[in-house]
This record gives sequence, structure tokens and C-alpha cells, in this order.
Amino acid sequence: MKENCILEKYLEAFSKMNRNSKRNAKRTFKAPHKPILLLSVASLIKNGTINENKILLDKILISEYNKFWNEIVGELEKELALSNESYPFECNVVLPIVHLDKTSSFWHLVKSEQWKERKYYKNDIEKLQQDYSYAYLDKELFALMKSEASRNSIEKCLQRMI
Repeated sequence: MKENCILEKYLEAFSKMNRNSKRNAKRTFKAPHKPILLLSVASLIKNGTINENKILLDKILISEYNKFWNEIVGELEKELALSNESYPFECNVVLPIVHLDKTSSFWHLVKSEQWKERKYYKNDIEKLQQDYSYAYLDKELFALMKSEASRNSIEKCLQRMI
């Protein structure tokens, strides 16, 4: 029972994540970057690539993020193209890594020894990797993502947000 209450707490936190909105000529879209990053992390936990609560900001994470972006957003872009619409967001893994740390209570970045305070990273993964060693999740959320049933609920919630 306790796990369900904790799961509900995080599902609610996901639904309340601060996400940028952009409009094309016909409708408004919410930025998919944060849900896609969290889906990528869940996937890497599921396949055993991440087995401790230490999310490296490396090629593996970037590749998983790009894979999810291409699968999910790629399909949406194809659908929009059929009605002469465009998708207003571009693939950028740096944005959600930095912004989740600033706007959520469950994603945490660990500063490296070379850390420099920067206002913007834009799409500069190298500067991000210089400044931060890794990210980690709240212990409770990491435990939920390791549990198949909870991870499935988390994944469904995140997919609905895109």
C-alpha cells in the first residue's frame, strides 16, 4: 500500500512538471523534453544499464534520449506533416537535464570539480558534462523505477504527457 502512495506522489509531480508551451499555426504543444528524458532513464534502468542511482550524462543516455525522441516525436511530426503543420520543438537533451534540476524536487545534478556557474547551456552537452558529474533521482523514485509494475505506471504517465 505504501508503494502505491509513493507512486501516486511522483505521478502527480510528473503531471505538474513545468513545461514550455509553443504554438504552431493551428495549436499549442507542451514541450516533450522532460518526459522523454525520464522515459529514457526508466528504459536504461529496465535494461540494466543503470543499476545504481547514478545517471551518467554520457553517450548512452544521449543515445537513449535521441531514440525516444525519434520514435515519439518523429511519429507526431509525420502526422502533422500530413496536415501541413510543423512541430515547434527540436531535440535537445541538455534542456531537460538542467531544467529538471531547477524545477523539480526529484531530479538532482551533482556538480563536478570543474563546475562553473553558467546561465545557459543551450545544446552544449560538453559544457554540461564538464560542470556536472551525474544526476540522481530521489531514492524512492529510483526504487519505483526498478520495480516493473511501478515503472510501467510511470512510463504510461510520461507517454500520455507527450
